[in-house]
Amino acid sequence: MEVKEENNSPQLERPLSIEDTQQMSVVQPTKATSSEDKSKSRKNAIIAAGIVISLFACIALGVFLANMSGKGANEPQAVEENVQENKENNFFSIEEQAAKASELSINGLDLGADIEKMHALFGQERSLQAKGEKQYYQYDDVRVVVNNNVVIGLVSESAHAYSKRGLHEGATLQDVRLMYGDNFIKSKYENLELYEYKFTTVNNKDGLLRFAFNKGDDKVQYISARMDEKASANKPTKAEAQNPAIQVLYNYHANITNKKYREAYDCLSENFKKRMSYEGWVPGFKTTVSSVPSDVMIYSQTAKKIILTFNLRAVDNPGGTRDFSGTAEVINTKNGWKIDKLYHNLK
Repeated sequence: MEVKEENNSPQLERPLSIEDTQQMSVVQPTKATSSEDKSKSRKNAIIAAGIVISLFACIALGVFLANMSGKGANEPQAVEENVQENKENNFFSIEEQAAKASELSINGLDLGADIEKMHALFGQERSLQAKGEKQYYQYDDVRVVVNNNVVIGLVSESAHAYSKRGLHEGATLQDVRLMYGDNFIKSKYENLELYEYKFTTVNNKDGLLRFAFNKGDDKVQYISARMDEKASANKPTKAEAQNPAIQVLYNYHANITNKKYREAYDCLSENFKKRMSYEGWVPGFKTTVSSVPSDVMIYSQTAKKIILTFNLRAVDNPGGTRDFSGTAEVINTKNGWKIDKLYHNLK
């Protein structure tokens, strides 16, 4: 029997050939490609999720903008209503408020306005003083003088008090003349030089806008607006001016106030002058500051004579203020209507 010998020695692996190496190189990339595909799949999933989220975000943003556009359609009207409401409630800057008023005003408060308008614009006063028939309302920027519930005087108290044309304390004389021109009345009071401009108040009275300067300084120290009592004192209404008898009474007292005594005396009739000469008449007005008639009414009237009743306020220095009730007989002469008789009774 032939016995085959078993070779129990371990079998050695065959060395790798070039072809084997190439085959292995082909196999290895296959594993790498599979891993890359998984990575790409994950990236694609993330991108898809991002697209979905972005889509929902765009839809939400569109809804939000649509709602906002719906609200915005009403905004112009709402803003306009708010502006109107602010205007009605005087929500303006000081400069805007001043520019809306008359020339005889400070910070928008007109000379001749009533006390209700003052409180509507300025609110509660800081203090109040009464001197005779006048009340002095003190605010931070303006002092207001009132008589019979009517504003008769305004005085600046700070650089925040503005005239209608925007001037305030600290402005220069050049600023004043540039804004208001050269048609001013210049006068002096103690150490002040005063430049005053004539305007008409909201209640058709004559008034003065004053800019005060220290002597030798061209900076405004204060601004004031006040009634021109001499000019307004004897200014009849249009209806009164149409009646020549009433007009002559106003002219008489206006000339006395303005110290034009000859003109005043010429308003009297020849009969009156016979009873009292000019030399005997004129000394009676030596201390008169103003003589102001008011509430003139026709008591009786014919073609030749008109009897008038009126009130008279006379201010003397010294002497103070006195109120009278008066009666005047005015006659029609060849030289026009003249005062023939005058009667005054102290109230």
